[in-house]
Amino acid sequence: MPLSFNAFKSVFKQYDNREVTNEELVAMFGPTEEGIIDANFASKPSVQDAIQDYYSYYEQEHHNECQCEEESIHILHFLKEHGVQIGVVTGKSRRSFDISTTALQLDSYFDVSITGDDVVQPKPHPEGIHKVLHTLGLIR
Repeated sequence: MPLSFNAFKSVFKQYDNREVTNEELVAMFGPTEEGIIDANFASKPSVQDAIQDYYSYYEQEHHNECQCEEESIHILHFLKEHGVQIGVVTGKSRRSFDISTTALQLDSYFDVSITGDDVVQPKPHPEGIHKVLHTLGLIR
């Protein structure tokens, strides 16, 4: 989360000339990163540039800010070795999710991933969970 917050704060300051707090950002959550920027920027002509810079910042700083616990990797590896299918639901955009899983070397562990781009109703709505369960063949 700190990396996402820092990336948001950077683009809000640069393009919308305003400081946002963590609490303000949390209140914006629901849509993907693109949706958050688009819905909350006063400077609409800057939205597309801000989105691109958000992702550039997020990707560039990912290795410095985020570390995946070795224990978590061992658990995922154990589950995969034993044939357990693993699904993940996130409010992140597909682009952000792919940046994170690649940087953290987690991309090979998930059999299915449902991002904020894959649903109509964002979390906490259960649509994403239903899609994961359906894709894994656990519900119809």
